[in-house]
Amino acid sequence: MTDFSGRVVIVPRADTEDGAALARVLCRAGAAAVLTGEVFAALGRLAEELHDEMSAQIAIFAGDLERADERAVLAEMVAELFPA
Repeated sequence: MTDFSGRVVIVPRADTEDGAALARVLCRAGAAAVLTGEVFAALGRLAEELHDEMSAQIAIFAGDLERADERAVLAEMVAELFPA
């Protein structure tokens, strides 16, 4: 597996089984993750799990990424939380 230490990944649909599995793999590889999806409670549970198990740096964004305005908010959030 590639080392993702020092990288930030945006994980779409992290509120689903497949998205959560992807987030786990990426965090195990050292990535910080922005979990996205529409179910805030599911994102929160996953964020807590990843932080507790792997000390992963996690942020969550609950919204509809099909909408351009919500993608813009996500981009601003990521830039603010994880400056380059």
